[in-house]
Amino acid sequence: MDVQEKIQTRLDVSDLFIEPPSQWGFRGDPILWQRLRDRFVDIEQPKCINDFVALIDNAFTAEIGVGMLALDEATLSGFHSDGMSSGMISGTFWRNTALPILLQRFISTHALSQVEDQPGKSIRYRHPSRQ
Repeated sequence: MDVQEKIQTRLDVSDLFIEPPSQWGFRGDPILWQRLRDRFVDIEQPKCINDFVALIDNAFTAEIGVGMLALDEATLSGFHSDGMSSGMISGTFWRNTALPILLQRFISTHALSQVEDQPGKSIRYRHPSRQ
């Protein structure tokens, strides 16, 4: 595999943050989304889902000072924007909306990475447990 092929097949964690959710919890949540996206530029996606969840939660904790599971809501000065919920982060949004979106994207990208193009044959899916 040459450098160009490696560049094209590498999956960074930030790639999963490119498309933001259609709805947010509080006004600080989009700012946290962008900060996490920026944090994960050039960080390759882990191979297993447990490592992925740990990576997301560790970054979340580093940004706001508490883990995703422990957070109800927080108001943080670095997350201010206009509006009533300015600076607020919703733990419920991150647990029930953002993390499931990211997990779905992670699983989708890893399932697609198992598809191989065989010359002279149609593209087939190769299940990870059968490799």
